Amino acid sequence: MAANLTTIGSQLTPGTPTEITFAPNTSPPAAVNAVVLIGRQSASAGSASGANYVPVQISNVADPIACSGEVAGLFGQGSEMAKMVIAAVQANQLQGTTFPPLTAIPLASTDTDHGQALVAVDKLPGIAYVVSPFDANTQSLMNPLLAETTAMSLPQRVDNGQYGTIAIAANQSATTFSSLTKYNTPYGSFQWLRNSAPTQLNGEIAASVAAQLAANAVPFNPVKNLVIPNIVAPSQADQITVGAGMDSEGALAAGWSPLRLLSTGSVAQLRARTLRIFLADGVTPVTDYFDVMDFNVLFYWRQTLVTRYNQPDFANAKASQGPGSTGQLLLSEVIRLGFLFQTNGMFQGMDQAAKSFLVQRNATDRSRFDVLTPVDVIPILAVIATNIQATAAYDTITV
Repeated sequence: MAANLTTIGSQLTPGTPTEITFAPNTSPPAAVNAVVLIGRQSASAGSASGANYVPVQISNVADPIACSGEVAGLFGQGSEMAKMVIAAVQANQLQGTTFPPLTAIPLASTDTDHGQALVAVDKLPGIAYVVSPFDANTQSLMNPLLAETTAMSLPQRVDNGQYGTIAIAANQSATTFSSLTKYNTPYGSFQWLRNSAPTQLNGEIAASVAAQLAANAVPFNPVKNLVIPNIVAPSQADQITVGAGMDSEGALAAGWSPLRLLSTGSVAQLRARTLRIFLADGVTPVTDYFDVMDFNVLFYWRQTLVTRYNQPDFANAKASQGPGSTGQLLLSEVIRLGFLFQTNGMFQGMDQAAKSFLVQRNATDRSRFDVLTPVDVIPILAVIATNIQATAAYDTITV
């Protein structure tokens, strides 16, 4: 609401009354990362809901016990869909108070691919993660899923409330990182947990990781060594080696996010990277990885701009330019929000970047402004390399 510093009443005495009014200062919207889980329900699912390919909003997202009863009635006790939802709820029990919204899209018990579920997820707004129950190493099953998350991340989707999404899936059967299928897209993050005797479904692993990523609030910090409490640890023989030239490095280079076994016996995320492994030419390898958190920031920036553009002072304005114009106000608001992102630890270098922000009339559409927003997302700190050099400056030798 506007704040008035003075109240100008009726006045007949000569003078120049002055009133100062502060207009609303629009803040970024809430960063809510919703998760969609796709999985098979039992052949005899409950009657409360659970129709094939019909999205169901999960109510008990913070209570594993209550959630267990809820999903048993919806999708059938012990079904793949029920297990995935419970896994997602359990994943954040150690971390605190953030429990992202969960939507389940049940497949038929006999389905062998995503099928009509992708048609359903395509229509949902505000989805940050789409979780698959299938083996992430099976290219024929993952390609349609990645095509869908890519389509949902295009700029044309913002009017439908979709600002960008990432596919999450898992694999446990690959014995070496060289066996992992290489994809090339920023709109997926696949997990590798080497396990020769798995006791959990790939969908449960993927659901757990997606729930943790979705609970990672502004400024979307790294998830290095973040424990996933509900994932059963593999045997010591299946543990991957971590470091230069080892299993973890090979998996990351292939575009996968390896899960590791800590000395405590817990399973933890190592690095949540996207599947992007080549530059735009499709040949040159990416060596500076794009992590999921980078895209969390970019998706949130897109949502913030769209939310601001839809405020009445822009939505119901003429495309005027010059001092005091809509174009000038638009530019100042974009820069203001950029500095706010910098204050909140998501952008950097705004003092230099602000000079490159640009609002200009489109060359062919007189009703359109094109806004250039050059932003520098703060990357995660993944490696601290310490070079220890020994010198002889303080050595003494006695003969």
